Amino acid sequence: MDRIFNYLKNGVQPHHRQEAEKLKLEYAKYVLIDGELYRRSYVRPLTKCLRPEEAQEVMEAIHKGECGTHARGRSLVMRILRQEFFWLNIRKDAQTFVEKCSQCKYYADMQRQPAGYLKPINSSWPFAVWGLDFISGCWSLLTTSLNG
Repeated sequence: MDRIFNYLKNGVQPHHRQEAEKLKLEYAKYVLIDGELYRRSYVRPLTKCLRPEEAQEVMEAIHKGECGTHARGRSLVMRILRQEFFWLNIRKDAQTFVEKCSQCKYYADMQRQPAGYLKPINSSWPFAVWGLDFISGCWSLLTTSLNG
């Protein structure tokens, strides 16, 4: 982020020509407004680029509930972007942040109901139960329409 900021503010470029050409394409996505770095996007408005410390604070605030409740992974990233913030490793940082959250670990997707035995349904021929259910459903529908 600092090299992008330095390039936009002072015009500082890398010494290698190939690297400079490659980074010019990357720099085109960013704009400097009142000393703040913003990232352009086709879909979203300008998003403010944050330093790692600021990013951690924003991530904690959004994850803890100011904009929702304990968002996970991609959902957390999308909520941060909707609040018009951005940093370079946003997806990786959000995933590691969620993995460290104690409440997210406790309420993770896991089965809390004790296992039970499966009870198979025996039928004399295939689809017999379906046929009976279909016939009984049609019969009840027919009788209700005839009775009124």
